Amino acid sequence: TLYHALTGRAPFGATNTTKLMLKHAHQMPERPSAFNPRVSEELDEFVLLMMAKSPTQRVRSAALVAQVLEMFV
Repeated sequence: TLYHALTGRAPFGATNTTKLMLKHAHQMPERPSAFNPRVSEELDEFVLLMMAKSPTQRVRSAALVAQVLEMFV
């Protein structure tokens, strides 16, 4: 949702559901700044961290997400 809000697009596109699911499972999306140059490198990194494939690499707390996002306002 944050990726879409920053870029105006979904993180992945595909011609069918199977291809879309495979992208979600195995690929990282392009950095949001590739579609919106106003997105900083730090926000790029944070968004991609929240989208990490491994759950152990993702942010574990909604409170922490809110706290970090407040720094970008």
